[in-house]
Amino acid sequence: MSRIPHFTTLQKFTDRINNSLFEKIISSFIVISGTKHIFVGIDSTGFKVTHASQYYIERTGSRRKYAKLSIGADVLQQIICTIKIRRAPTRHDNIDFMPIITRTSNILPLSVVTADKGYDSEENHVLVRERLKAYSIIPPGNMHAPICRTHGRYRKQMKRGYSKLLYNQRNKDETIMSVIKRLFGEYVTSRLVKTQNRELSFRCIPYNMHRLTNLIILVMLSTEPAGDYAYHIKFGPSQYPLFSVDDVSKDNSSKDNINQVIHIPRDTGFESFDAPQPILLPTGKILNDTISHIQKVGYSVIVMHPTSFLKMQNGKNTKTVDENEINHLKTLIESVKSKNIHITSFSNLAIPVR
Repeated sequence: MSRIPHFTTLQKFTDRINNSLFEKIISSFIVISGTKHIFVGIDSTGFKVTHASQYYIERTGSRRKYAKLSIGADVLQQIICTIKIRRAPTRHDNIDFMPIITRTSNILPLSVVTADKGYDSEENHVLVRERLKAYSIIPPGNMHAPICRTHGRYRKQMKRGYSKLLYNQRNKDETIMSVIKRLFGEYVTSRLVKTQNRELSFRCIPYNMHRLTNLIILVMLSTEPAGDYAYHIKFGPSQYPLFSVDDVSKDNSSKDNINQVIHIPRDTGFESFDAPQPILLPTGKILNDTISHIQKVGYSVIVMHPTSFLKMQNGKNTKTVDENEINHLKTLIESVKSKNIHITSFSNLAIPVR
């Protein structure tokens, strides 16, 4: 830049940007995450629009004012999909259920929709189950009323019982709200209603960036051998069992910490390291080890290194590709496929499952 922008540049930008662009930006994060179906949790929270203390408000008898942010989020990835902002206290939470769920379904197909009893309505169940072809879990508002006096087919089903395991995933909406307030504060500094709405929308965008960065970058894979399948390499046998997750975070007090290494132990490889120099393993040996491991634990990891496909000269790797090694790999792939064994890569396994 030839000169420093005027200090009102960002403010003028927020005046020009429209709400549809905000929605597209916020919804793009769940698409980037690779999710196929959204497990929706819907909830709302309030942000104070004044810095007056609670004591002052009570002594002066002032009316409490706050901006209510309602979100529809994928609770498995903890990513916000769509939002709705209103002045509060004015309207009931239930009025925002239909627009939020409908806009979320336009992003990706829904699998499950969870909400607390504040969103209890037979119309909401019908929307989710019959129009969107998903499964709704919304506890009825009055659990003590008998089923015969409960209106609606799906509300009666909720009275008879529902999956607590699925419903408790809704608690992650509370986690999302807590993280936003801890990162950006519980006050809205803007004065005008329009700029207050923009400020809350802008807070959701960096939250999604923060969450998506954690999901993509902090998930690591390890193929260190396990147990009696370990090769007698110079590092010795592995301490990890078959398919485990090891928390390597420094602070285990945070429930939102996902600094983990996923261990998917190898049982065979393209080469053997028993000797000082790597020794290429025959295709038959690799195939037999692969089938044996699949029969025992259900999967097999074949490890190969990029340097395995380079020519050697004077005991060192060159920058020239060894066509013989490439042909060896092609033969191995064809042999594995001939046994009707599905092949995948670590890039497909690196998406965390919650």
